[in-house]
Amino acid sequence: MKRYAQGGESGVLCCVAYVFLTVMVFFQVTALRANDPTRSQNISFDIPRQQADQALIEFAEQAGVTFIFPFNEASKQTANPLVGEYTIEEAIGVLLNGTRLQPEFSSQGVMTVLSYAQTVSQGTTVEGVHSMPQKTQQKTSLIKRLALVVAAAFVTTAGAQTDDGAPGIIEEVVVTASKRETTLQDTAMAISAISGEDLRNMGYTTLQDFIETVPGVTSLSGGPANDRLVMRGISNSIIREGNASTSRYIDEFPLVRLFASDLKLLDMQRVEVLRGPQGTLYGKAAMGGTVRYITNKPSTEGMEAGFSASLSDTAHSGDTNYSFDGYLNLPLTDRFAIRAVAYHYKDAGFIDSVPITGLGQFAFLPSGAQPGELLYPGIEDINDAEYTGGRLSLSYQITDNVSLDATWVTQNLDSGGIWDVQPETPWTTFDAIEDLQAAHPYPSFSEDTDFNLFGLSLNAGFKAFDMTVHAAHTDYDSFAFNSVTLFLSGLFGLGDSYDIPGLPSERPSDFSADTAEIRLVSNGNSRFNWILGGYYEDVEGDQGLLTTSDSGRAGEIFGPFLGTEAGFVALDVVVRTGNREKAVYGEIGYDFSDQWSATFGYRRADVSVFSVSTKEAGAFGNPANVGVVNEADEIAETYKALVEYRPTDDLLLFALSSSGYRAGGKNPNVLGNPGNSFTSDSLWNNELGVKSTWLDGRFTANASLYRLDWDDMQLQVTLPGGSAEIANVGKAKITGFEGEFRLQATDQLGIGVNYTHINGELAEDYNPTLDPSTGVDSLIGDEGFKGDRLPGSAKDSFSVFVDWTQQLSGNYRLYARAHYRYVGDRTVDFNPLNAIALGHPNFVELPSYQTTNLVVGVGKQTNSGNSVQLELYANNLFDERAQVAYVDFYSDQVYVNRPRTVGVRVRMDF
Repeated sequence: MKRYAQGGESGVLCCVAYVFLTVMVFFQVTALRANDPTRSQNISFDIPRQQADQALIEFAEQAGVTFIFPFNEASKQTANPLVGEYTIEEAIGVLLNGTRLQPEFSSQGVMTVLSYAQTVSQGTTVEGVHSMPQKTQQKTSLIKRLALVVAAAFVTTAGAQTDDGAPGIIEEVVVTASKRETTLQDTAMAISAISGEDLRNMGYTTLQDFIETVPGVTSLSGGPANDRLVMRGISNSIIREGNASTSRYIDEFPLVRLFASDLKLLDMQRVEVLRGPQGTLYGKAAMGGTVRYITNKPSTEGMEAGFSASLSDTAHSGDTNYSFDGYLNLPLTDRFAIRAVAYHYKDAGFIDSVPITGLGQFAFLPSGAQPGELLYPGIEDINDAEYTGGRLSLSYQITDNVSLDATWVTQNLDSGGIWDVQPETPWTTFDAIEDLQAAHPYPSFSEDTDFNLFGLSLNAGFKAFDMTVHAAHTDYDSFAFNSVTLFLSGLFGLGDSYDIPGLPSERPSDFSADTAEIRLVSNGNSRFNWILGGYYEDVEGDQGLLTTSDSGRAGEIFGPFLGTEAGFVALDVVVRTGNREKAVYGEIGYDFSDQWSATFGYRRADVSVFSVSTKEAGAFGNPANVGVVNEADEIAETYKALVEYRPTDDLLLFALSSSGYRAGGKNPNVLGNPGNSFTSDSLWNNELGVKSTWLDGRFTANASLYRLDWDDMQLQVTLPGGSAEIANVGKAKITGFEGEFRLQATDQLGIGVNYTHINGELAEDYNPTLDPSTGVDSLIGDEGFKGDRLPGSAKDSFSVFVDWTQQLSGNYRLYARAHYRYVGDRTVDFNPLNAIALGHPNFVELPSYQTTNLVVGVGKQTNSGNSVQLELYANNLFDERAQVAYVDFYSDQVYVNRPRTVGVRVRMDF
């Protein structure tokens, strides 16, 4: 392809290439001539209501013709059903009626499909193909598109319509991870995209439902709103960790401090998962990668609505799961539209708290529990959860080049119970993992959280660049209730007595965050392209802890230190924490030729964090800490260098070197330990990647090979006296491989495979509690040695996807989808001897596991454009008991996945 050709036939080719390069992804097929007899003949069509891009592809196949249309614009539209016999002109009119797409025939008879923006733009015409200035810069090859034209022409020459079972092509996905719209196969980074339709098809509504099917990603889930993502093995503890190493966004708004990490993902356009450091464009907490939730936006094309409902049962549960959700898109004028989403989900509990009886250790006390005396009754299904929330979006096209969008996201999560099982307590055996049993004095643990985000986005297009301005305000309120009884048992040297009074704790949290970002992105067709931006973040809030005694037995056991009356306050603390960040960033790219290009990026961030106790009362409180401000400031810089090479139109090779960081901070003063500072840790990623397309678009193979060098790792370490703080503990190196493979074997059958290999290990010894002057280790079991495997992620994992569909008569279709995933074993700590020293010898590692999800359904498209689907589904089909996370706060606490859940789901779209 000659992107800069001049004059003659090459000039015409340049004009055509310009269309293909700058109007998103122009895609598929060539000529309808006026003297073609098929143009006036009736042809039988059977096309259901669906996205216009897929409808137009089916139209070309069924009509036995080829033509050009704007793929990205079509992917945003919904085409009408087309059933019956029509001429081509009649058929295309019915199919596209009411959309922003318009068919046109040139004087030579060539048909093109244009978007509304193209029909009103001032442009030149070259044989019926409209060429006009565009704002986005694409590197999609004209020759690649023309190859698809030839392939489609070959199919129509061989037979007027594609035979059943003839292979189709894999649909191209448009992503915006690079702050430009590019196709997935033309984006030089390790990125996976899960479409909103795929999420709906599998019934996945949270990140935890599918995230481990993405190569290079592990989820350490501790229940609702308590998950931690590990990308590319960037973790040094399955139990304790520093600040978050991955960031999350909803559209362009960051979910700071992982607020609402358990948002329901409904009415989504796609989810993008960016692996590896993203520090240049996404800042701190993007050291491992970034997850972006891209929602469906309001559309002025017409009213849309839909709802779904489900009912299911979970093995080992006596309750029922159910859900209701719906969406509505309402255009108010040709420039203003609103879109609303609402939902309510009830997830039944499946963990039982066993009865707790006295063991007799304190029977000699006046009110000491006798052996076998019932202290706390058992309660079934304690870990239920309810989600209620929604989203409201408004979009106003102020002018042809300026738009304003507003978004409100809200969710309430009310969860009950303890989300872990406890093997090997006096009341449970190791079988508690399989039997889903917990031993908690206060099984009525609960947590209630409210999340609200208000966001505004202004988008403006200019001749040389596009400007976007984003601002958001987030509120997060939470109230949790639990018990620290068993922890105090061990703290006072009572061993595994457990036979002491309950010490219930209330944990209120109240945070707010303000973020703002401005970004300029070049949009010309110059060899140069650039991005320039600025970011601001201000987060502040209170965390509280109130722990009291539930009886006078505490005083009998511990003496007057804890008092002798029920309600005695052990600890009453309120800590105000916050962080502020100001950052500038930029990228500049240059196309050396049609094959070679390079991009360089830089970000500088000024980060400050603080904490101050406003209250420290009770037996464990330290009034001297009140009002003492802990502050830390630092400047962090991240870099990026990227080289891309396209030897052919279906092959992209890239080499990337990028860095990322997590912000440092200062630990609070706890139990007499000073609030030590810790710095940001940093990481360099060196990566080689390939993206390739084969078999005329039916097979894609993408892979990345990388090495990560991690310095000044943050790790939460235990100090003498039992308190914990974050410290910088040393270096690590990680090497890995990620592969993604997709095959559209036939029109009916699609297959996908993802594979990951990660080898992470310590690059030097560390012992944070060793006194170098005396050589004395003040805490055994908290050290690591060079070569120790990094905890938190599997060495090997893979996923397999199978998607099958069969068109039936009467607009019905039958389909089945299956997802299988295997996750290898993960170590719990560094040096395996630590497990013995810390009292959990049976938890040196979490074992490997495999799960299978299955959906079988039937759907129908009606002539009026409505659709209905009825599905049977089974998640964790074989009831695998996967150990997904581990904590040893006061006993061995193992977090497990949801048991087999079987249900029925109905969906309707209007």
